[in-house]
Amino acid sequence: MLSNRFRRLAGVALVALAVTGCAHRNLIKDGEEYYAQGRYELAVEMYEEALKLKPNDKETQNRLQQARRDFTAWLNEVRRSANTAYDRNNLGKAMVLYGKVAQATHEQSAWDRYNSAYQTLATQHQFRIQLDSDRHIFGDDLGYGVAGLQIVKKANGKRDNEARVGMSRAPVRFNLSESVVHEVQQYVSGQVMVSNPDFIRLQGDVSDQRYQLDRAKDNLRDARRDFKRERRELESLERDLAREEKTLGKLSPADSQYDSQKREVERLKDKVSRQRDDVRRADDEVDKKGRRLDRADHKLDSLLTDFSIVPPTVLEDVYSDYHYERYILTKTASSALVMEVDGRRSDTPVSVVSEDDYYDDHYTIGLTRKSAMVESDLDMESRLNSEVRIAAQNRLKAMVSDYKQSLLLKATQVVGNDDRFDAWVAHGVAGSPGVDGFLADKMRQYLERELGRGGELDINALLALHPGA
Repeated sequence: MLSNRFRRLAGVALVALAVTGCAHRNLIKDGEEYYAQGRYELAVEMYEEALKLKPNDKETQNRLQQARRDFTAWLNEVRRSANTAYDRNNLGKAMVLYGKVAQATHEQSAWDRYNSAYQTLATQHQFRIQLDSDRHIFGDDLGYGVAGLQIVKKANGKRDNEARVGMSRAPVRFNLSESVVHEVQQYVSGQVMVSNPDFIRLQGDVSDQRYQLDRAKDNLRDARRDFKRERRELESLERDLAREEKTLGKLSPADSQYDSQKREVERLKDKVSRQRDDVRRADDEVDKKGRRLDRADHKLDSLLTDFSIVPPTVLEDVYSDYHYERYILTKTASSALVMEVDGRRSDTPVSVVSEDDYYDDHYTIGLTRKSAMVESDLDMESRLNSEVRIAAQNRLKAMVSDYKQSLLLKATQVVGNDDRFDAWVAHGVAGSPGVDGFLADKMRQYLERELGRGGELDINALLALHPGA
């Protein structure tokens, strides 16, 4: 028992070793491919995972050390390029490169430079508004929480990233309207006598069962006939055997006919034995067919009992359509968000609806009179104010988004590659941090042309490393 257990454990261990070995080889293969492509950071990751599976593998250790050396050399180039960009006041490029160094090495100096550059760029490219709004309608926190937006006491509308914004709510208009819906509901208008489907089903079941009973009787009769035939055949063989045994008894072993007579007796004994088996089988078949007949007879009796108590006809409900009118009372509170940006006005319609239905008594279908209940003017105005606040917040987000897109447009007009990259970063830190996938690829490719692909440059991740991003 113990040896079996040890064999099972050894088998499990061998399977685990095989799986580990396969996974290790795959990781090494991936690492080699990345290394051959000059993507040292990914190669390091693959070799580190491989080393977890085989911590003492010298070849894996050597591969990892070489990949780390090359990745470190690449990071040193990134650091030098970041320092150069920082000294030249190309803060966007410097920020992204310092971010990569900080991300990979956790150097405090790189973090400090990254955060400083980010803070400078984010401050320079925040959208600032001087906001004048009705606190009763909009509250005290309008605009707060909008990424890239700063509320200031005074703004210069001539600057691209500043605006004077006034927000108010237009007067509220209440309107009541009514519509009618034509409804149809069925009701029981009477009853009619129809054939009982259970009675009809039982008729069919009784007919089928009578047929089954007749078949069971025929089968039993055939089985009894077969039994009698097999029994007669057995009796005939037994008489033949008795006669031949009697003849054999009159012969002595020395007689010339003795052996042949003995063989005849043995042959008949064998036939008698087989025939007795046939008789037993025929007798069993009679019993089986008899039991089937009893079951069929009992089932027919049960069906006839049910048939005698099921009525041939039943009353069935008659359904008719009842038409009535249901009225919809709709109350609408309408207004508009009035927004002035540097003297230019725009209105955003806002409305809320309260709706209920009413109808008269309709006793035929069990429907009792119902009155319509709609919200009060005060409650609807409160809901309307909430919608106006949401609309105002969305308009402010849209203003920041428009400004963010304007920075992208400006970037296309910038001369000088590093300066254009700075403009892309300015677009990336304005508003919600990040750029679209196409621009992120473009920015990554620009840096890779200078620095190679030794490390992975996830632009959007590098734009959002700052705690306030």
